[in-house]
Amino acid sequence: MKYFTADQHFGHQRILEYTDRGFKTIQEMGEAYIEKWNSQVQNDDIVYHLGDFCLGALDRAKYYLSQLRGDIKVVPGNHDDRWVYAYDKPYIDIFSASNHPLEVLSTISQTTIQGNKTILCHYPLRSWRASFHGSWHLYGHVHGRIDAWGLSMDVGVDRAEGSLYSEDDIVKYMFIRKKYLDSLEKP
Repeated sequence: MKYFTADQHFGHQRILEYTDRGFKTIQEMGEAYIEKWNSQVQNDDIVYHLGDFCLGALDRAKYYLSQLRGDIKVVPGNHDDRWVYAYDKPYIDIFSASNHPLEVLSTISQTTIQGNKTILCHYPLRSWRASFHGSWHLYGHVHGRIDAWGLSMDVGVDRAEGSLYSEDDIVKYMFIRKKYLDSLEKP
């Protein structure tokens, strides 16, 4: 199974000021998000994290990644700079709780979800590869504050109440979204 998420902001004290997550401390938030993640994800599931995983140095990112299940692939966001870009060594020494090595992807990446081309980016895009031919786009960054454009979806934790979206959740959402968009085109 594939899962998609963004914007946990592990270790980021000020995120509690910017969002209405209902936690008193970042420790409480971190523990809750780790528990929710691990309740959904099995050891060999793939998790695409679309940025703003962690604010801080590499040791902080390693600490959180080592507690999370799955084969984790990160599309970096603006708050990941210190731990992703400040190091020029391979990430082969960073492992998930399932003992999968971390994979850091390009800032715009691609996967498929049940046969559908899907573009992944931390930021919401107005146009993306094959967007006019039915491809999908998943993003984070906006913390549920802007509406989707075309066949796109905000997969951030603020929209999902801390949960991750499964590929089945994405397919269901995109089916409903396509029906809605098609209804707008009819006279």
